[in-house]
Amino acid sequence: MTIKGKPKNLDDFLSGSAEQAGAPGARRAQRITKTIRISPDIEVALKDAAYTRSKASGQRVTESDLIDEALKKYLNE
Repeated sequence: MTIKGKPKNLDDFLSGSAEQAGAPGARRAQRITKTIRISPDIEVALKDAAYTRSKASGQRVTESDLIDEALKKYLNE
């Protein structure tokens, strides 16, 4: 493991972190915040599914990833 020095400016930091292969969020599209209310059983299922997929794939899978996937299928996009 190598430790990199501090970036010289904000642009270097932003471009360096987003372009790295496997960087968290690099595969995700830009998102907006949408506040919704869901039932407790759906909340538990989302957490469990995100954990299970993360463990199986070796990459972080968030609850937002799962919601995006499900809504795209539901809305046929």
